[in-house]
Amino acid sequence: MRRNRWTVVVIIGVLMLLVDSGAALATVGDGSYAFVSKSKGADPGAWVSRSVACPAHDIAVGGGAYWHAQDQNGDSTLAAYVIDSAPKGIDTGWTASGENRSTQHLILTVQAQCLPTGKIGTFQVKTHSVSVPAGKARHALALCTSGDVDLTGGVMWRGESHDLATDGPVTDSASFPQLGKEPPGWFAMGLNGTARTVTLTATAVCIRPKRAGASLVSGAVLPEAPGATDEVYASCSAGERTVTGGEWWTDLSGKLAPSGMIESSAPTADASSWYASGRNGGAANLQFNSTSVCVTVAP
Repeated sequence: MRRNRWTVVVIIGVLMLLVDSGAALATVGDGSYAFVSKSKGADPGAWVSRSVACPAHDIAVGGGAYWHAQDQNGDSTLAAYVIDSAPKGIDTGWTASGENRSTQHLILTVQAQCLPTGKIGTFQVKTHSVSVPAGKARHALALCTSGDVDLTGGVMWRGESHDLATDGPVTDSASFPQLGKEPPGWFAMGLNGTARTVTLTATAVCIRPKRAGASLVSGAVLPEAPGATDEVYASCSAGERTVTGGEWWTDLSGKLAPSGMIESSAPTADASSWYASGRNGGAANLQFNSTSVCVTVAP
């Protein structure tokens, strides 16, 4: 994950976060978090999946996946794409899959940030699924209960075979927390390039807020020509860490663009930023957007 020279940080909103009586997530020390990851190699043209589990009695408060070469960080020029990336339902961890469309062996790394369930309090997992006809783009929005906050979320594809890359593939053009609206939720959008109808599912992990303490931060909006790739970091301020984030493609007017493709989406290893990379798969200029939810870490 190379630092992008165009990275900027803009505070665009404030939300309320959790948790049980006692410590809010916004003031949990570094030692309370567990950062776990697992990787799986993929030959050229291969589709792979990987899951990572949080420690016992923990829940994933964020996670993601990114492609990279052996002993390298994320790289937007690799021509590999994330297909699934979401919390493991009511389980404790993160799951992801992707397709390596490059000519070299690459690695998909899946990450999760975990906290003890006692520090999270009551949470609910919400999902929303839509059927996506062959060759069409659709979106799904998993909504939290009114008054709750979307802690994290993601996108999953399902069809007759789990391997949706064989005759398509499917691609994601948006996966991000929809904050600042009531009720909040997780928005996902993708394009079905297969020859059959498949299902797109958005997942949101929702919690009841009790304290203030999180910022919604945006990365640079990057204009991209057809076929271009780029990466962006939505960086937290000093003393903060990202718990979740997302990205989306739009046309130059700001309308969501299903022809954009997400390559990687994950927190950086030090949790200071949300990293996203993508490729403009369309015939017109597009914009690549990213966001990060940041919380204050106790000294």
